[in-house]
Amino acid sequence: MNKLFIVVAIFFVIGSCVSVVAHTMEQSKGGRGNILYVGGSGPGNYSTINAAVRDASDGDLIFVYDDNSPYGEADITKELTIMGENRTTTEVSQFNVYDDNIRITGFTIDSWFYSNMKSNITIENNIIKNSMSIYAGSFNRFINNTMYVYYNDLYEDADNLDFRGQQYGTVAGNTFILEENANTAISVIYDYGSNVFANNTVISHGGLTGICIVYSLRNTFEGNTCIQCGFNLEDIDAYTNNFHGNSVNGKSLLMLKGESNKTIDATDDVGQLFLDYCHYVNVHDLNISNVPQGIAVLATTNCNISNNAVSSCLVGMSLLSSDANVVSYSLITNCSTGIKIGTCQHNTVERNSIERNALGIAISGDNFHYFALKPNTIRENNFMKNARNARFAYTRTVWWHNYWNMPRLLPKVILGTSYSKWLSWFPYSNLYLNFPWINVDWHPAKEPFDFL
Repeated sequence: MNKLFIVVAIFFVIGSCVSVVAHTMEQSKGGRGNILYVGGSGPGNYSTINAAVRDASDGDLIFVYDDNSPYGEADITKELTIMGENRTTTEVSQFNVYDDNIRITGFTIDSWFYSNMKSNITIENNIIKNSMSIYAGSFNRFINNTMYVYYNDLYEDADNLDFRGQQYGTVAGNTFILEENANTAISVIYDYGSNVFANNTVISHGGLTGICIVYSLRNTFEGNTCIQCGFNLEDIDAYTNNFHGNSVNGKSLLMLKGESNKTIDATDDVGQLFLDYCHYVNVHDLNISNVPQGIAVLATTNCNISNNAVSSCLVGMSLLSSDANVVSYSLITNCSTGIKIGTCQHNTVERNSIERNALGIAISGDNFHYFALKPNTIRENNFMKNARNARFAYTRTVWWHNYWNMPRLLPKVILGTSYSKWLSWFPYSNLYLNFPWINVDWHPAKEPFDFL
């Protein structure tokens, strides 16, 4: 009986060892399948990634040596792991992804990466020197990569990470370098929610938009760092996202939602400020620069924004769908648009210096409710050395006693638009017929104000 027990025990131990060895070998083959080699000197190694993909099966690992790089365009049509020997020396010109459940790691990607309507794609630990377009999928991951964003003469925003139409995706631990004249590092467009953008660093040598959010909602932006750039929230949906622990130019990005009776000042060390459905908030003595939007206000009422220095921004201040705010005693310089007011009524912009911007102030209302909205008031501001001082559309505005770059004896005429009509009957039309209109500052100031 004892001998029988010993024999059974020996067979059990041998069987366990065989199982462990088999499992270890399976892991060395990439988890589920075989390992195929590209480059190198081994017998049967492939010379191109596409040749290895043709012979591979779902679950295989393709290991790419760096000795034959740069490799050309690679089309990944199966569920594979593609691994480079060294991310700084294993170069591939282009990856096109045509299947789900693909992992690409350890490469320098010189030209292009493209994935459309595919899910569970992991791009990890690569160097990217051009466009990354990841469209319309779920559970896609862009992790621990270094990406250089260059200016494209034909498509100004084409050479960034375009993370579009995603859900349950992750963009984390990456470093983005915005080179000279490049505009945007990460474009988050039409995302459907539950994506996480965490612990990314954007370093800009040119453009001011680190992370641009357009028609995307209910995503999380946490622990991201923007250096010489910031966040651009393009529309109302962008404000529904969650923002925690992000920094802009060494200061905090502050998003207030539904707050009342608060004061934001220099002690808060704010690098970018967003107010969403806030009331009676006093904002003063901030120093904000080198961001797309300095102070942005959405659906907010009865706030006072005064004595702030906002410079070198795409938009110094933006008021979107807001009522009865006061913007005063601010210095706004070197912006694409100094102050932007959208679909707003009954706001007051007074006693600000708006200088050396491409557009000093832009005010837009509602194309269909021109007379229903209460007028905004723009008074006693300095408009100096702007390429264009002011523009308005679909809104009633009262202009009073502003200084317009020079002493004026006659009233100052401001050109704008009263109504736009879409030419839907025109073939292939995205054309609008704009009805021009004018506003008048009947009593312009004869000399600049001195209030800062």
